[in-house]
Amino acid sequence: MPIRVMSYDAAAYRQQLLNQYETDPETGKKVKKKSTDPIYPVVTLVLYFGNIPWKKYKTLLDIVEVPEELKPYVSNYNTNIFEIAWLSKEQVELFKSDFKIVADYFVQVRTNKDYKPSPQIIKHVHEVLQLMAIFTNDKRFEEIQNLYIKGEESTMCEVLDRIVAQGEARGEARGEFNILYKLIKNGMLTVEQAAKSINISVEQLLANFKQYNLIL
Repeated sequence: MPIRVMSYDAAAYRQQLLNQYETDPETGKKVKKKSTDPIYPVVTLVLYFGNIPWKKYKTLLDIVEVPEELKPYVSNYNTNIFEIAWLSKEQVELFKSDFKIVADYFVQVRTNKDYKPSPQIIKHVHEVLQLMAIFTNDKRFEEIQNLYIKGEESTMCEVLDRIVAQGEARGEARGEFNILYKLIKNGMLTVEQAAKSINISVEQLLANFKQYNLIL
């Protein structure tokens, strides 16, 4: 991680330097612009969402083996690692954006093994759900995005209610397709008759069978 962060920062500084130059239309050579912006500091933050403390390297000298006599000449490189699930309640309260909801989720799951959603309004629902899907590896957060209009606000309580409702609806649908599958397997219905009974095409019926691992 220290080497990765160092390369990101160096690339950002290099781009700032390149932006101070332009191509001379007469000579075709790179020349420094008459007016340039100052070089701004680059700060990289590493957000770690793991439920166990960060045990990997944090500085360049943690990785590189340097003889003692050379250490004064080797520049170390530190990383700013924030262990989200290990933030204190007071630290979580300092957030004012939607990220407060995300941080609160990971802290609660680590400390309580359970989650009680706060009433805070989520301003950017699509972005929060996508982030949750990635870092929890729970695709239900990503799937529930489609139920929200872009720009619509919500709370985590409402999000979880929709996830539960969607799961119940899927359970009912699976039960219906299980019955049709058994009727077809037992020769009591043809595939065409089964599809017609629930007003979908044969292709849609077979696609649903495949989704629920019902192989004809």
